[in-house]
Amino acid sequence: MALGWAGEIAANAPLAVQAMKRLFRAGLHEDFQSHTHHVLMQLVHLLGTADFAEGIASFMERRPPTFHGR
Repeated sequence: MALGWAGEIAANAPLAVQAMKRLFRAGLHEDFQSHTHHVLMQLVHLLGTADFAEGIASFMERRPPTFHGR
């Protein structure tokens, strides 16, 4: 079961996975307002990546995404 979850997580965009892990760790020590600000800043950054564009394109074209960590 854990290996299945790991595979599902690893299949996602690498930059988004890295951001998620970073935000999970930071959330343990931040108040809600600070954490939501950091989540928003990460989201703004990720929206400008090639992987985000690939995710949208692959969804619209009904094909699996090919993420490159950019």
